[in-house]
Amino acid sequence: MGWQRENEQNSVNMSRAKVTLSVFQLLQVWILMIGFGPSASEYHWEANNNTNYLISPAFDDLYSREIHATAGQTLLLPCSVRNLGTKVVSWIRSKDLHILTSGRHTFSSDSRFESVHTDSSGDFWGLRIRGAHVADTGQYECQVNTEPKMSLAISLTVSQGRYNLDFYSFLCLQSVLTKNDR
Repeated sequence: MGWQRENEQNSVNMSRAKVTLSVFQLLQVWILMIGFGPSASEYHWEANNNTNYLISPAFDDLYSREIHATAGQTLLLPCSVRNLGTKVVSWIRSKDLHILTSGRHTFSSDSRFESVHTDSSGDFWGLRIRGAHVADTGQYECQVNTEPKMSLAISLTVSQGRYNLDFYSFLCLQSVLTKNDR
């Protein structure tokens, strides 16, 4: 009888050890996730029939990544990000790594640059450039401050405009020369 009680006691102690070990292992995994994995605040939470899951931010591929404009035009570089959550969208000019905008704030001393955000969908974060210059040609990045950083490159080409006036001036000049030659 005594040996049965001792075996039962050992069995209970072994069960406690297994439970303790399991809790300890869960604690280790949790600590590792906090220290090395992405934090839960980086994602958008979705709830569906008692099931919660995380959705990370993602770029919508709705718009062209190559924009062509004529000098003097006002243009809009498009960027659409789903499931942004608490993250922030920034625009960076690649050639000098200048941060132009972050969220709704403009960080450029050049007042031609402006952040454009649509409140209706909440997904669109564009960069407006007023009076585009040929020197504005280059790569621009729409970035989301996730870890690791998410980035969408937009290529902008600004060309000098052609003037129809030159063509008509040439015709008028030809006409005058023809008249004087008679």
